[in-house]
Amino acid sequence: MDGNKQLNLQREVGLLGAVALIAGTMIGSGIFMSPQYVLSAVGSPGGSMVVWAACGLLACLASLCYAELGTVIRESGGDYVYILRTSGPVAAFTLAFSSVVFVRPAGVAGVALSFAQYAVAPFYDAAECATTAPPAQVVKCVAAAAILVVATVNCLDVRFAMSVQVFFLVAKVAALVVVVVGGVTMLVRGHFEDSFAGTNVGVSPIGIALYQGLWSYDGWNNLNYVTEELKRPEPNNMASDHHQQPPLNLRRELGVTSAVSFIAGTMIGSGIFATPQTVLSTIGSPGASLLIWLCCGLLALLGALCYAELGTVMPESGGEYVYLLRTAGRVVAFDFAFSFVAVMRPASATGIALNFAEYAVAPFYQGCSPPVLVVKCVAAAAILLLTLVNCLNVRWVTGVQVASMVVKVAALAVIVTGGAAMLLAGHTEHFDGAFEGTRVGVSSIGVAFYQGLWAYDGWNTLNYVTEELKRPEVHEGLKIKRELGLIGGVALVAGTMIGSGIFMSPQFVLSNVGSPGASLLIWTLSGLVAMCAALSYAEIGTIIAESGGDFIYILRIYGSCPAFFAALTFILVVRPASIAAISLSFAEYVVAPFYADCAPPPFVLKCTAAVAILFIATANILNVRLAIRIQVVFLVAKVFALITIIIGGWASLVETTHVISMTLNVNNAFLGTQLSLGTLGMAFYQGLWSFAGWYNLNYVTEELKRPEVNLPRAVLIAIPMVTVLYLLVNVSYLTVMTPRELMSSSAVAVTWGYKVLGSWGWIMSVAAALSAFGSLNGTFFSGGRVCFVAAREGHMVSTGSPFHTDILAMVHVHRLTPSPALIFTTIISLLVLIPGDFQSIVNFFSFTAWFFYAITISGLLYLKIKKPELPRPYKVPIIIPILVLMAAIFLVLAPIIDDPQIEYLYVTLFIFSGVLVYVPFIHYKLCPGLLTRLTLFLQLFLEVAPADKNL
Repeated sequence: MDGNKQLNLQREVGLLGAVALIAGTMIGSGIFMSPQYVLSAVGSPGGSMVVWAACGLLACLASLCYAELGTVIRESGGDYVYILRTSGPVAAFTLAFSSVVFVRPAGVAGVALSFAQYAVAPFYDAAECATTAPPAQVVKCVAAAAILVVATVNCLDVRFAMSVQVFFLVAKVAALVVVVVGGVTMLVRGHFEDSFAGTNVGVSPIGIALYQGLWSYDGWNNLNYVTEELKRPEPNNMASDHHQQPPLNLRRELGVTSAVSFIAGTMIGSGIFATPQTVLSTIGSPGASLLIWLCCGLLALLGALCYAELGTVMPESGGEYVYLLRTAGRVVAFDFAFSFVAVMRPASATGIALNFAEYAVAPFYQGCSPPVLVVKCVAAAAILLLTLVNCLNVRWVTGVQVASMVVKVAALAVIVTGGAAMLLAGHTEHFDGAFEGTRVGVSSIGVAFYQGLWAYDGWNTLNYVTEELKRPEVHEGLKIKRELGLIGGVALVAGTMIGSGIFMSPQFVLSNVGSPGASLLIWTLSGLVAMCAALSYAEIGTIIAESGGDFIYILRIYGSCPAFFAALTFILVVRPASIAAISLSFAEYVVAPFYADCAPPPFVLKCTAAVAILFIATANILNVRLAIRIQVVFLVAKVFALITIIIGGWASLVETTHVISMTLNVNNAFLGTQLSLGTLGMAFYQGLWSFAGWYNLNYVTEELKRPEVNLPRAVLIAIPMVTVLYLLVNVSYLTVMTPRELMSSSAVAVTWGYKVLGSWGWIMSVAAALSAFGSLNGTFFSGGRVCFVAAREGHMVSTGSPFHTDILAMVHVHRLTPSPALIFTTIISLLVLIPGDFQSIVNFFSFTAWFFYAITISGLLYLKIKKPELPRPYKVPIIIPILVLMAAIFLVLAPIIDDPQIEYLYVTLFIFSGVLVYVPFIHYKLCPGLLTRLTLFLQLFLEVAPADKNL
């Protein structure tokens, strides 16, 4: 060992050991021997009690003073080191000499002798010995042995000594509890009369009594002698470098259940059990009494709502005091605090404690009133017990509160049930002339209200503990959770793509390009374009890791105005049109079995589609996980259906080659191909509509776990899988049906089913319906986020106030779903559903969508060229977004150049008409006054609040 290395005492004494060291030393022989000396000195039981209370108070005050000294002079040694540091070595040596030579040895010897007397007493019974006292020599020998044992333990190990201390403290407390319980039992029986008779009030007897009492409290300063062995002797753990200590904060332990228990549990007190007779006697009639109770409840509710707003504006504990301090100043706040702390709260606590005591001791005094002293002692014991619980642990308090509230509610339920049973049995005589004898004077009504409101006391309890309440402001820190993993991401992409498109679009693709070979080529190129576009979106989604898709990317790259045009188009046209189209496709397959010989009526189709939209909206509003589970389950069903079609097609290929030679032979496959820009463009629209959904994860980036990893992975898994399935399914269609049959079919999968599966062909109708339903769920899931993000960025018509967020930018406070935005998307989708038919909706959707896809891809190229320093967890070669941009431009311009239609002009005018909304309502933030009130109403009605970004 290094000879210069200094040894230090280890800090082995923690909080539990410290409590055991103080309490275990104080609870010694004193409490078992001193009471007779205190009582004989002071002369009366009441005076003895006062002496014990005064000794405890004095020991508490002295220990607090020593606690401050111990944190200022952080050295062991107690009085000696404090006197040495403040008064010098002479005074300190005098104390040390007297303490080491006389005081401490005398104290140890006295305690050891007390222990020895109790230890040997059972061996010297008065009936067997000439003397009732054990021999002094035996007592001293036992005391000496005890001193040697304790000294050995303390020399060997500090932890061992602390364990002994804790063990014996538990034993002492158990013994005292037994004594206390026995005494309370005797007290309840009335053994306590004339408690202050014969009290000696002289200086000498009181002084001797205090000496005896304080000797039983000896040990209150024990920790000051072992400061250097105490863990964190300063309770606030001062920083050694700055000599400042970080402030301690109250922990937020109160959740919703605890908060409800605190309000309801405080209100349901003795009032409802004791006040009804007072209210009735004051107001004079049962009917008026019930009216008073109703008005009191309404008044308490209104008061609580007002205080709830105050508590969210000033989120500090303290209730009325802190509100007055912040609004009316210090003088008014102090006046309130003084009256509240000195009079109101103590009076209220005393009243409730006395009520509790009356009910607690009533069973022991059935024939008479219990003695006042007994009632007050029980009330005092209840106050002390609750004080102890509140000081020790907040969670214990909440547990007690919740348990007591359950008991109270159960008791009230018993009373209500009994009353209802009596009422149903016909005992209504007390309600005859319910308002007869009503006193309508101001005084009687006021007193009745006072009594009734006292029973509602506690409605403002939470305002006193705001800093201990979890999320006191409903909207504080709400975020949409990251619920989507890799499987959920794949299901959202693939499950949305595999929808009604592959069951309905093949005939439209084939009719536009004119040949099976060109049709398969279109499907292949569509998959390739979707794959390249999705990879490009994956890169921009990892650069701008926010939900919202095209809208948020255009906003961050090009600015507010172009982003508003994108938001307006996607929210009012693109997403609702897509949802409506998929729901119509679902409806066609659902109702097809009921209209085998004719086309189903449009009204039936649209009603079925509307029901599907409402069902999906409900699922998405209720729970994100529920929506994702629906997506995963329906993806499995879709893949199974497509595999069935593929297997059936290959089975037909083995059985006959006639159709193959006619349609898929290389020499015949491209016969009749139409190569105009318009036909190719429309064919691509129909094919790409079947791949719609490749961009879905970019709309929910903030809900995706590890988006920098899972976003590209999900795309690389989902899109190649879907492309291969689509090609094989189209080959299967062409192996079973001729091109003419395929183009004339209104539901390709159903026609294929009846040709291959015969009477079981209806299975394909069910499979197609389920497929469309899953795709509808995925489209709705991502589509609602566009509206939510646009509103969050201030691009929906809002109040314009920084204190009032747009209702569409809020999420449900419990479910954490953007329910207002989803409801708005549902309404727009239902409106689009009314006039539209399937094919026009698809064309309309594709033209507007690819226009903004092109803008987004050009933004990615801008970031690659101008801002290469941005962090990119995932990166694609620049040639890929260039090819996607060329494809998008072709898809936008080809149909217009080849076959100009007035509809394209209408769409363009609609997009740019957004200027009329953007300038006054978004740029200048103009807002109708009604919108603010409507926002507040909807926020309360829908239970929603603003949410932070989850980046």
